Amino acid sequence: MPLGASFVGAFSAGTITLYTRAFRKAPFFTKPWELAICMGLGAWVANKALSLEEYYAAVGKQYLLEKMARNQGVLDQQYVDLLGNSYDRIVGDVERAKAGGSFAR
Repeated sequence: MPLGASFVGAFSAGTITLYTRAFRKAPFFTKPWELAICMGLGAWVANKALSLEEYYAAVGKQYLLEKMARNQGVLDQQYVDLLGNSYDRIVGDVERAKAGGSFAR
């Protein structure tokens, strides 16, 4: 997954750099180091976006598990309606969290 994100980010940054040069009617490769730096930055930004997405998904799951643990027994039917088929899997995570286990899977 990170390799694909790197390729997409590098390709996007390279394309943007070449398009801006084309709009200015400037020669494409007068400064080839500029293209390489932009592609490297594009790959870094794509990887950072991917890692932030994974981080915030884990934080959101931890928040959901903590909230479910606080309200367990009170709002069970509402959680069943909201989560549908994944309720049993998440309730197992809540039970593990109450026992002192890890939140992450």
